[in-house]
Amino acid sequence: MAKARSKPGLSPPRRLPRGRHALSAEEVTRDQRARLLDAVPAVVAEKGYEAMSVADIVKRAAVSRNAFYKSFSDKQDCFATAHEEGHERLFEILAGPCEEGASIEERVEASLAVGLEALAAEPDLARMLFVEAPSAGEQIALQYHEWLRRYGTLLRAAAREVPPGVSPAPEVEQAMPPTITC
Repeated sequence: MAKARSKPGLSPPRRLPRGRHALSAEEVTRDQRARLLDAVPAVVAEKGYEAMSVADIVKRAAVSRNAFYKSFSDKQDCFATAHEEGHERLFEILAGPCEEGASIEERVEASLAVGLEALAAEPDLARMLFVEAPSAGEQIALQYHEWLRRYGTLLRAAAREVPPGVSPAPEVEQAMPPTITC
């Protein structure tokens, strides 16, 4: 699913100093890995998962192909890791407004507000998480559906004070696994 669009005003990726520096090899590897993961949403938003290549990712991240293969086995491994980290960040943002004492409406409204605000601030990430991921291979599609289940679990936790005898529609109930405490 390619999405053709230009990216005027994109800032170039940060680079480590060339030559001798005080950074350890582990720090350099960690920085390069972070830059690769940061590059994935922009590349996949521009080209789509299928058309995205390792060359596109390393160019956007301003690292070598060797640095890529030190961290990832292939583009799917890199994409899966970026996908997982993106969902972890979003889940943390959504779970933040779960506070005792607030009504269900306040918890759900606050959670959705901060989640949508975060996704609006990072449209490339939103596209990677919810548009490209389901068609990025079987393993990533399974990972994607597991995240949808976790979001449903969070919704059930926010709805913990629904009056007894009141249950959601069957489709909603199916999407909301057993309760967890948030």
